[in-house]
Amino acid sequence: DLELLYSPDVCNIYGKKIDDNSIYPTSYRLGYYANQLNKYIGDTNEHKTIVEIGGGFGTLSYIINKLMSSTYVIIDIPQTLINIGYVLHKYGVKFVLYNEIDDINKIINSKDKVVILAPPLAINEVEKCDAILAMDCISEFPVPAIDLYVENIKRIKPNLFYTDYTNLANGNHVERKLNNFDGYELALDQLTPITAYMSHYISNDYGKDDIMRERIYIKK
Repeated sequence: DLELLYSPDVCNIYGKKIDDNSIYPTSYRLGYYANQLNKYIGDTNEHKTIVEIGGGFGTLSYIINKLMSSTYVIIDIPQTLINIGYVLHKYGVKFVLYNEIDDINKIINSKDKVVILAPPLAINEVEKCDAILAMDCISEFPVPAIDLYVENIKRIKPNLFYTDYTNLANGNHVERKLNNFDGYELALDQLTPITAYMSHYISNDYGKDDIMRERIYIKK
């Protein structure tokens, strides 16, 4: 259903215009990832708590909250959080800033349909959640940042961890660090289908089936 991908037209971002909505170029893949999460996260009639590492423009959180009710934490650098806050405001999404709250876990456990915008070190404070997402981001981090997130994912023990990274890295440090999680089973390990991308992304140089590898880990 393409309506899942609709976003209010903000900042005249490039994309397909449909009435007062737009489908941004990345929304096709984000919609695909949202549907994958919807498939593996369990009963979507129950309110979920989701932490996303690297929030982009906030569009994935917007799409996911169309599929399920969630308290959603976006972890990113402050400069990006400013952009996300602006976009979510234009989307009409309720959000709070990390420095506005005393206890991030109180909000996470509130079952309130809200997005929390938080800086990277806030991951150290998260006690539990249903899912952690790291889409198209961890492979860009320096090694100390990767260590920070991997160790916190192991500590938090979410029911599900969903990530993707470039498949062209040929066994780089990211792939080695994300290979094994004790107490988890690898429920999905595949190349993201090329149909998840807009057609103009497909070329001999970029847009092949081997661009991104996605993995979903489920707690045993």
